[in-house]
Amino acid sequence: KDKQQEDEERALRTAPKPKPKFDPITGQWVVKSWDGSVAGVKDGENRKFHDLLATTDGSNDNSAMGNDSAN
Repeated sequence: KDKQQEDEERALRTAPKPKPKFDPITGQWVVKSWDGSVAGVKDGENRKFHDLLATTDGSNDNSAMGNDSAN
């Protein structure tokens, strides 16, 4: 790696981390890995942390988080 790549990676690793999220599929609290995948559950490396609100059928269920648009 060159110096610029190392600096970019260091910045990503030391940046403020998002708070843990509840994963409705596994029923566990999970955290974001440095590469954007899910840490703390089996096969988390195959899932993206920002997609956790997606249900098993691929739709978004924001009502579980109190974010439904009817409010």
